[in-house]
Amino acid sequence: MRIKQLQKELAERKGARIISLVTVTEVFLKPEGKEKFGKVFKLSHINGIVNFNYENSVNKQREREGVTPDFVAQPRKWGTKLEGMPFISHVRKTDGAHELYLEIKIENIIDVAYRSQDGKVISDGDLWQYIRKTSTNLGHQKITKEVILRDININNIILIIIDGKVHLITLGESEKTEKENKNE
Repeated sequence: MRIKQLQKELAERKGARIISLVTVTEVFLKPEGKEKFGKVFKLSHINGIVNFNYENSVNKQREREGVTPDFVAQPRKWGTKLEGMPFISHVRKTDGAHELYLEIKIENIIDVAYRSQDGKVISDGDLWQYIRKTSTNLGHQKITKEVILRDININNIILIIIDGKVHLITLGESEKTEKENKNE
């Protein structure tokens, strides 16, 4: 499945739907981690929900936890949510390149593995102290069990399972970034 087909498949059907993804992303390491391991990639297999309402999800969790369901989502600091679709459009400030992200509510992390650029497995125990920490939404959501929202660059999705069908994602010629075309 090409990225354009993935966009069409996820945009056509309205309402929340459960999907599974396998993604590959470069891990942002502290300088000493880069020196020790070089480039490191995280392979993740996750289940989640697309086309969901973040505000409603947090308020439902607040109700389950006995907290007043008066959560109001903050406006996005980056990117623009595409109307009626599970995508975020973003233009990088550094070079003006357009990127598309899939907005997903994480339900289950099935597996995570770290590998060096040459494919060697790196244990997360060896790596965790070198990974730059990310923030959570717990303080803003004011709940115990965080509603995990992630925006995944669609170029990092290598496999997606939609309605029980497994799709391997391929990057078509017209979908390559300018940088990728220059490097060929």
